[in-house]
Amino acid sequence: MNRTLHIQQTALLQRKYESKYFPKVKAVIKSEIDRVKSAVQAHGIHAGMNYLHGQFHSKGLPGVIEGLYKDVGLKFAQRQWSMLQSELRSAPKSVEVVMQLKGFGFNPTWTAFIKDFLQRFLLDKITFDVATTTRDMLINILQDAIDRGLGVDQIVKELDDLPLSETQAARIVRTEITRAANVGAMAAGDTFAYEQNKEWISAHDMRVRGYDPKDHASHVSLDGNKIDVEDVFIDPRNGDQLRFPGDPLASAASTINCRCAIALTAKRNASGRLIPKRQTTAVIFPNQRRTRQIVTV
Repeated sequence: MNRTLHIQQTALLQRKYESKYFPKVKAVIKSEIDRVKSAVQAHGIHAGMNYLHGQFHSKGLPGVIEGLYKDVGLKFAQRQWSMLQSELRSAPKSVEVVMQLKGFGFNPTWTAFIKDFLQRFLLDKITFDVATTTRDMLINILQDAIDRGLGVDQIVKELDDLPLSETQAARIVRTEITRAANVGAMAAGDTFAYEQNKEWISAHDMRVRGYDPKDHASHVSLDGNKIDVEDVFIDPRNGDQLRFPGDPLASAASTINCRCAIALTAKRNASGRLIPKRQTTAVIFPNQRRTRQIVTV
């Protein structure tokens, strides 16, 4: 693997998907702020407060996030799969039969893996956190307006000028693109028939966590670490354990706005041959009741 090329390609893909999903996430957050503004305009500032305490939520966000995960995750799964298949083709052969499907054949399996991960670990948390953060900030703004004795028109103007939807959207999109990309890579590795290592790859610029001694995490220290795919990376600065960059089980200090990536590589024995995960593996074809064996001898 060419690490420099991998870093460059990752950055390009991240920017591509940020451009695609930033407007969508921003629009969802802005729509909720606009509802608060409409309540204030129609019935006064206390109506806006009541709305925030009772009806405020990010109802459009789950659909956007699901779309992001499927889109980004599948792209990075395909990319990782191509890298693993390249290793498979270049590995020394003995008496070996490999009937592993081409990448597109695994798309439904990868999509299910990504969607299951999102549902189990993230979707409710993302929606709740965004709604809570946005609501609390708007409550503070309205309470400050009450304390200053501002009128409806002045409050509406302050809400119009609020950069909250942009800052929130930028944070969400960058964080979730990293997570989705790495979940996608793990999905590809899950369907590969051979044992793997995973390597932490940082963005290699001065914005990476760890360059500043005040940072609460150090992804500079993790860069280049290679471990078994089933193990966890351990941040030497805060002790966080991460299965991959952006792991939702780690702290916000280790994950928010992270741009790091993982790369999976096949393990090899002393002869340079790939090490099978197991002797035979059944691969279930979508919508079919038959299996194909991946056999290594």
